Amino acid sequence: ARKIAVTAMAMAMAMATADVSFAFSPSARFTPSSSRSPSCVSTPSLRSGATSLNMATVKVVDKSGGQVAQLQCDRETILRDAMLAGKVDLYYTMKGKLFNCGGGGNCGTCKVDLVSGNLSPRTAAEEKLLKGCPPSFRLACQSCVMSDVTVRNKPDA
Repeated sequence: ARKIAVTAMAMAMAMATADVSFAFSPSARFTPSSSRSPSCVSTPSLRSGATSLNMATVKVVDKSGGQVAQLQCDRETILRDAMLAGKVDLYYTMKGKLFNCGGGGNCGTCKVDLVSGNLSPRTAAEEKLLKGCPPSFRLACQSCVMSDVTVRNKPDA
């Protein structure tokens, strides 16, 4: 029992002295390594009124073309993350809200229609789930914002 206590104490000391400040930094960026995820920033940095070369504007419109939201985020932010951080209602139904795949590109519940602007190229997950849909349809969880964009939320609703 004494050996286990000493080992646990040594591990706690090692963890306490490790530099983990980067993990809690608001500017820390995480690039997903999964083949299902796009290779862009997964934590959006939303700002109101701020503009710079690395910022992009995301306009979200409804089916009739009325503006739902206008967000500012860093370029290469995953569209789903920017929309959720901006409190945009992304999912179609309560089932989609409760049982979506969390951004893994497996369910298709975060489908949007790209009206204007540039997103990252389609991923293999998008090609599979959006087969038969117009080329402008994208999965928000698999799309990185590359420029100012306008997207139609819930295009099938």
